[in-house]
Amino acid sequence: MEKITNDDLYKKQYGIDVLEKNMESLNIKTLLKTQHLTPEFCVKYIVFNDEYAWCQEETYISFGDVVYNQPHITMEDLRKIPFLK
Repeated sequence: MEKITNDDLYKKQYGIDVLEKNMESLNIKTLLKTQHLTPEFCVKYIVFNDEYAWCQEETYISFGDVVYNQPHITMEDLRKIPFLK
């Protein structure tokens, strides 16, 4: 498995599979601002999953934050993704 750090996110784009395997060591806000993410990834790991939040502020990331930081994703894209806890 390729190990990556938050600093790596600023230098290179990574595939979703690599990001998923490194979620424990990555900052959600940095991911959102630096990587090209999918709607599915954003719903699963960023909006509805506090497990990977590094601080209280990261638990408040909304669909609006995702759309702002990931302009290729629309609100409609996010609302189509089923989420089961």
